[in-house]
Amino acid sequence: MRGVAKRTADPLVGLREGDDGSLRFKLTAPGGGFVWVSEHHEVKMSHWIARGALYRLDDARTPVFEPAPEWSFDRVAWEGPLVLSLLARRYPGTDAPVTARLDLEAGTARLSPFDLAAAHAAGAYTWLSERDLPRFPDRDLTLAELGRWFSDSG
Repeated sequence: MRGVAKRTADPLVGLREGDDGSLRFKLTAPGGGFVWVSEHHEVKMSHWIARGALYRLDDARTPVFEPAPEWSFDRVAWEGPLVLSLLARRYPGTDAPVTARLDLEAGTARLSPFDLAAAHAAGAYTWLSERDLPRFPDRDLTLAELGRWFSDSG
């Protein structure tokens, strides 16, 4: 997993708490100890991706989870004191999004399939079929395994 080497600067300096429409912001875990940092980038012709990384507050120079840069995290929410839910899609591409639920107290994560039927009913992702959904293990993953999945999946 990337992020093993220490960074030279603190990525949390100057960031506001909460998604206030700025290009860089942080979301601190209600239970403390962790923070998600989101950075929005325009990649081309008004296409935006929301890159992100998860850090421990006591060591903000080394990410706990830092996916490959082609992943965009379109929805990020703390579901509990130490439970983070992520909706991610790969850019560029026509792959279905994937949901990841990280339990930071347990140090595990679970990938969930995209609800294609609900998306089709809403008129979204109509070009996708079941065979287009990403494949992933049907078990809890360690955070290191989750990082590898978001770096190696393709």
